Amino acid sequence: MGDSAATAVAKRLYEAFAAGDMDAIAALLGDDVEWVEAESGPYEAGNPHTGMAGVGAGVFGPIGEAYDGFAATPQRFTCEGNRVAAEGRYTGTNKRTGDKLDAQFVHVFTVDGARIKAFQQYTDTHQWRRLEGTLGD
Repeated sequence: MGDSAATAVAKRLYEAFAAGDMDAIAALLGDDVEWVEAESGPYEAGNPHTGMAGVGAGVFGPIGEAYDGFAATPQRFTCEGNRVAAEGRYTGTNKRTGDKLDAQFVHVFTVDGARIKAFQQYTDTHQWRRLEGTLGD
C-alpha cells in the first residue's frame, strides 16, 4: 500500500466522524480493529477496544455523552508504508461543567487495504481527566 493510499483511509475516518456518518466509520474500522486509547486517559478501560462495537461502547459513546460539539481535527499527516500518524486537536465543551476541551493529539493508524486494522491514541490526558473530574490524587 502506498503512502498516499494509507493516508487517504485515515483522512476518510476523520471526514466520516465530522459528518457523524457511523456507517462509514464502521466500514473503515470493521469488526476486528484494535483501538487503543492513551494510557491514563478517561477511556483507556477496556484497551484494546475491539471492533466497531467495542470502540462505540468504550470511546465514541462516552465522548458523546460527555461533550457537546466534540471534534477531532487533524492538522498534519505523516505516512510510512501502511502506518499513518495524524497530528491535530480535540475540541468540544464538557456538558457537565461547560469547560472547553482544546487538547493536542497524535493518532497512529495501521492500514490494511481500505480499512484501519489498528489505532493508537496519544493525547493530553491530564486535560481530559481535569475536565471530566476524574483526576486522582
